[in-house]
Amino acid sequence: MKTAVDKVGRDKQRQVIILFSAMVSHFLFEAVHGGDKPGHRSAGITPSAAE
Repeated sequence: MKTAVDKVGRDKQRQVIILFSAMVSHFLFEAVHGGDKPGHRSAGITPSAAE
């Protein structure tokens, strides 16, 4: 399964694909989706960690 979300609609409502929905109901877990924009926080090296 490449992605779980088929569409992101208004108010960030996600429409998930059928296979993902079946997997969620089978394994009894709750799907929590992150933001819709890609990106990563870059963590800098702190002076205490560099020593």
